[in-house]
Amino acid sequence: MVVLDTNGNVISTSNYDTYGVPADVTALATALNSVASGNIVVLTVWDASSVNSNVRNVLNSVYGSTNSNTWGSSRVDHIFIGIKP
Repeated sequence: MVVLDTNGNVISTSNYDTYGVPADVTALATALNSVASGNIVVLTVWDASSVNSNVRNVLNSVYGSTNSNTWGSSRVDHIFIGIKP
């Protein structure tokens, strides 16, 4: 996860093994909720990943995603870019 300010400057970067470490799914949800308003979040996956309903709810309710199937347990690449209002 990369967090950018409104000018595109990197605020923070972090990695979460959502497929192999179940606790990282919870940590990702917490991190997404902790992003300051107005900042941009970029999430990328290049292999297997998995998230739970908590992460999907944050992406949908906070970041405006409309894809309820985001981040299934499959070996598919993903990218998500959202702005926290």
